[in-house]
Amino acid sequence: MDSRNFECKRKARFSLFRLFSPVRTTLKSRFPAAILIFIWGSFFVPGAQGADAKLELLRQKAEQSEKAGQWEQASALYADLFSHDRGQFDSLKDRYQICLRHVYQSRRHHEAAFRERVLHKDVAGALKVYEEVLIKLQANYFQKDKVNLTCLFQHGLDELAMDLEDAFFSKEYLSSVSASSLQAFRSWLKEKSHAIHDLIEAKNAALEIALEAQRLLDLKPALVVLELACGACNALDEYTMFLTPGLLAETYASLEGRSIGIGIEVDRAGPGQPLLIVQVLKNSPAEMAGLKPRDRIVRIDRQPADKLSLEQAIEKLKGDVGSTVEMEVAQPGPAMSRALTLVRQAVFVPSVVEVQMLDEHLGLGYFQLVGFQETTLAEIDEAVGQLQMRGMKVLILDLRGNPGGLFQIAVQVAERFLTAGVIVATESQVSAFNKTYTANNAEAWRIPLVLLIDNETASAAEVIVGAFKDHHRASLVGQTTFGKGSVQYVVELSSMLAGIRITQARFFSPRGHFYGKGGVAPHIPVERTSMMAFEEAQLQAAVSAAQRLVMMTPMK
Repeated sequence: MDSRNFECKRKARFSLFRLFSPVRTTLKSRFPAAILIFIWGSFFVPGAQGADAKLELLRQKAEQSEKAGQWEQASALYADLFSHDRGQFDSLKDRYQICLRHVYQSRRHHEAAFRERVLHKDVAGALKVYEEVLIKLQANYFQKDKVNLTCLFQHGLDELAMDLEDAFFSKEYLSSVSASSLQAFRSWLKEKSHAIHDLIEAKNAALEIALEAQRLLDLKPALVVLELACGACNALDEYTMFLTPGLLAETYASLEGRSIGIGIEVDRAGPGQPLLIVQVLKNSPAEMAGLKPRDRIVRIDRQPADKLSLEQAIEKLKGDVGSTVEMEVAQPGPAMSRALTLVRQAVFVPSVVEVQMLDEHLGLGYFQLVGFQETTLAEIDEAVGQLQMRGMKVLILDLRGNPGGLFQIAVQVAERFLTAGVIVATESQVSAFNKTYTANNAEAWRIPLVLLIDNETASAAEVIVGAFKDHHRASLVGQTTFGKGSVQYVVELSSMLAGIRITQARFFSPRGHFYGKGGVAPHIPVERTSMMAFEEAQLQAAVSAAQRLVMMTPMK
């Protein structure tokens, strides 16, 4: 698989895109269909409280979850806080990063494919992985000063220290270790921080730590070395991370517009809460079996779902194409639960949804773009073609909740609507990643545009928003976008079935605006009231803007 550029705001849990994100359902009661928007739901309480009080409440919830060791919930709450107030990021980014590292740690240790490779890896093979990770980080990371070997080695030590405090890691690998041995290793580890001058020294230091962990804790040396490698990746920023075999496969599947499984997303409100289905993909085994959002999963492969952590439940639902999973599911209300066996398949996940004419008479076309993947260009071409055949005069392009995706695809989407000019520029301390992307398309669509945006519009979606705003190509309606201005690069490792997602560059609008400083502001802001009214108000404002564009368009 080739390495690919992509950039995407991390929005929920440990998924890279919308694979396991909770779903907020929004009913567009004025129009024919209800839609599912793939964003992290708001934790704001509508009512009389001011915005500052709501932000403070959200911050308190994030800090409480962090203190309780509820890492998934804490990281999601912090991400939601940043989406509503990017100014909070600088003061809280280190705490957010720690929460994310715990989430990734839990994910990889629950992943059977990762554990299997650790068990079959000897220490020499693990050291090759560690060396390759260090080389690729130094060659590709956009800030050279953050990837010197001393820093990367220290990040690995920190990761190993976190492992020793993790309940699942302790249960899995340290159950027979005495408290005195554990304390002795912790004390010894604190003394190992020192300057690292070259790769040989880094590998020797890693081997020394692995052998001491084996002596005192009976840990497999390869496991220790691989934890040092993971730490080197996961501490650099909130987007760079080590990709286990499972995460690498999920990343590629998401970018290709497919998901392997039964076609559901699950979530629970908190510890001890029921495991609920929050989304069912179209034409999936789950839809064919009649499963619906809000159904409660009672058992998975005969194990009570309430006894499984969210990570364990998700892991049990995964599997290869053609394999089966047994489930017991109960619908809301007094209905009895039912047992069923589903066969896992490759399920297509569209990036363009809700293609429709909002007003046939005025020619107001609409669709939502929920991400940028390999199928996006073909999906957009088909959607625009359908709407043009129905007499579309103005297109409302809904980018709300769009977390990003393939960077190059976003650039090509912009080219569909821009005849000429700069689309985006990337900047990095790695010279190969400094580039300016321009449009040169005499056949570009000239249809007037309204973009619907919100504080969940991020990453590659901001490339579109910023380019269209700077070139006066669209009217922007909604909220200021998230403000995530970096591009990531997925590179596979040759020494192990794994990869690294590396922050490669920062990106800037055609007029030189750095997206990481405040996002892109709309021409027509729509402030938040209650959740349902807010969604409706945004859409109505977009429709009004589209109507004005229709009136301004010369008659042919």
